[in-house]
This record gives sequence, C-alpha cells and structure tokens, in this order.
Amino acid sequence: MAQCNICDANFYLLDSDPAIDSSPGHDPITGLSLCQGDCDSDSDCNGELVCFQRDGTSTPIPGCAGTGVNDWDYCVLGTALSCVSCGGGTASSGSTSADQCICNVGSFLDGSSCASCGSGETTTSTGSTSAGQCICNVGFFLDGSSCASCGSGTTENTGSTSAGQCICNVGFFLNGSSCASCGSGTTESTGSTSAGQCICNVGFFLDGSSCASCGENLSTASTGSTSIDQCNICAANFYLDDSSCVSCGSGGTSSSGSTAVSQCSCEAPYTLGDSQCVIECTTSGVAACWQSLTSYRSGGDIELSPGTLDSWDGEDSESLLSLEHLNYGALTISCDKSGGGDCIWKGETGKRVVQLRHINEDLTLTSITIQDGDAYLGGGLHFESVHEAVILNLVLFLNNHATRGGAIYIEDAFETITLNGCTFTGNTAGSQGPDLYNDFFEDVVMNGCPAGKNPFRLFHPFFH
Repeated sequence: MAQCNICDANFYLLDSDPAIDSSPGHDPITGLSLCQGDCDSDSDCNGELVCFQRDGTSTPIPGCAGTGVNDWDYCVLGTALSCVSCGGGTASSGSTSADQCICNVGSFLDGSSCASCGSGETTTSTGSTSAGQCICNVGFFLDGSSCASCGSGTTENTGSTSAGQCICNVGFFLNGSSCASCGSGTTESTGSTSAGQCICNVGFFLDGSSCASCGENLSTASTGSTSIDQCNICAANFYLDDSSCVSCGSGGTSSSGSTAVSQCSCEAPYTLGDSQCVIECTTSGVAACWQSLTSYRSGGDIELSPGTLDSWDGEDSESLLSLEHLNYGALTISCDKSGGGDCIWKGETGKRVVQLRHINEDLTLTSITIQDGDAYLGGGLHFESVHEAVILNLVLFLNNHATRGGAIYIEDAFETITLNGCTFTGNTAGSQGPDLYNDFFEDVVMNGCPAGKNPFRLFHPFFH
C-alpha cells in the first residue's frame, strides 16, 4: 500500500517550521515565499502558497515559527503535508529540502523557493542559487543597477553592460542610449550608429536626424536623398508644367516624374483635356454630363464646347436647367473658348435659366452666359440649399427678369457665394434686386463686378 508521506515532483518536504520573515514590507508585494508577509491575497504568494489572514498576533501562523507583526498576514502552505513548491523550478519527487530545487533559467533560489530575476534579466543556465547570477537578457543592457531595453534593437548575447552593445534594427540608429527611428526611411542593415546612415524613402530627404517630406505634389528620383534640392520631380498623379506640378485632375493618374499632361491617364467618364482629365461636354448636354459625373460619385471638371442650351432638361418645370445633389467632390463647369465662341444658357418667358439645389461640395462656374430667363424668383440663377462655397468667374448675366432677383436669387446659402469679374447687363426686377436678391444671412462677395458698384441694383432684406 502506497504511503502518502513524500512530496510530488517540484515540491520538497519541510522538516521544520521556518522563521517568519517580515522584511518584504507592508505595501502590497507579490512573489512572497513561505512565511513571508505582509500579503493581502493568495495571488501575492508564490506557487501554491496561500495568504493566511489573521487579527493581532495571538493567532499562530501554521507552519511558521514566531509571531510576526501585529495584524500582518503571511504566506503559508495550503496542504496538510508540509510540501513546499519550488516555484519557478523543478525537483524530483521525494525531495526534502529547498536545496534540491533546480531553478529554471531566469530564476534563482531565494531561501525556500525559486524567485524570478528582475525585468529584462535572465540567467545563463538552470540551477542559479543567488540574485547575483541574474544578467541582462538579449535586447537589454545594464544601466546602473537594472537592465534597460535597447528599444527597437537587440544585443548579440545576454549580459550586455552598456548601450553601445545595442544593435539597432533596420530603419533605426543608435542615438545615445536607445535606438531612434529614421522616420520615413530605412538603413542598409542592422547596427546603424548615426542618423547619417538613414536612407530616406522616395519623396523624402534627410533633414538633420530624420527624413522629412518633400512636401505636397513633389518627390525624389530615388531613395537616399540628402537635400531638399533633390525634391525636383512631381509626385504620382501630377506632371511638371514649367516649374510647378499640376494635377492630372479627378479620374487622372500618372507615374511620379511625369513631365507632360500627355502622361496622364484618365478613367471613364473622363478624357484628357488641355491641362487635366475632364468630362468633355457640349453646352446643350451639360445636364447629362452632370448626371453622369454624380452617378460616378465623383467631383471633377466639366469642360463645355461653345454652343447654346435652350431646351428644357425635364428636371424642374420652372427652370431650363436644374443642377442638383452635388455630394461626392468639388466640381468645376467651364467653357472652352480656345477655339472661339461662347457657352450660352438661354431661358424663355416663364422659365428661369438655371436652378442650383442641394450643393454639398464646392462648385465653380466659369465663362458661362446666362440670359433671357424669366421667373418669380431669380430669372437667371436661383440658389437653394447651398452648403459649400460657390464661385462664379466671368459669368455674364444678360436680360434676365424676375419679381425678385432678376439675375440671381439666393434662398438658402450657408456658405459664401463669390462672384469674380461677372457682368450684369439688362436685368430687371418687378419688385427688388434687378441684379441680385440675397434672401439669406450669408454675405455675397463681389470682386470686379459692375453691379457691386450700384447698391440700388442689389437687395439684402436683412442688411439695408
């Protein structure tokens, strides 16, 4: 019949009660050995030891010799047989003393059990018997009395005693006592010891101790640039025009280093224009082009060929042309006058020229003639629910009529509307504002527009 009087493997039999040890202190401490205190819970004790709770000193501490500190609690065995765990170590079954515990690598025998070395520390082998055998682990070095991390680096071996033994990872260099990043760059290999060994990525150059960006739209020909002067080519999706980088536009792509607009590739529905990717459109087909672009959920540029729009687009019974729901990117509509001719949007009796409604991205109209519109509000142009900036460049408002706002009526504009170089000729109003009626709080900015010099032709009911 087996006898239950020997300890399992990794435990040893305690043949006498060890003395109470109060040296760890009163603050919450973990890793306490047998008969050490003060503990607050079982988790403060090593291995399978438990925290024995008591009041005063009258309650004896089982398996420990002495009385201890008043009201302090101590770690004790949790079993009837006085088998003590080796902690972070091993022992054969039937072991009878702590000396028979063989501590694992990274721990040492501390009195009655194996204790872990400090943070970043290890031992060269199993069986260490004192804290003095703990050395710095790989990736750490001795900094005073403790081991400090090399950070983004490592060491060749354990036991490093200075930061100079740190080998920085690729993309880092030794800066004092730690490895610093090259930023947007790399290094040829591990072990770099200065910022000068950083190789900056394409589009960056070495600026002191880190890689700095060439800036918007600029790049470099290769990695390893060391001066901003090497930021001399255009980034992808741009091309060099004289001394500046120009965007290929919405739907356009190009490789870095492109030097002409011809190197831009345009995705449908865009085609290559004179200076960028555009949607080429006839003046009479502007509504279809607008619908095509917004269906792609994209902004961009609509370039109109000269001509006249004078037929209803079928969207708004009061307007010849209704442009609505701009939601997915800034849009420019301009007239290509390079071959001569004008882009004319022409209304008729009882129908305004154009309605702009639900404009939720920036919109620019350039070199358009808006004429002969007739409506109750805004014979030429009616703004409704405008939530982003609208700019009108060189737009001619000719012979439009309305009860209010012969040329322009602004109903809901939550962002500034700007008119640059616009011309107002022959516009009339039955009530107020032959050229412009602003029925909302946002101001209208007029630069170089003749109507801006005649306050009687503009009406703003909130600001007289």
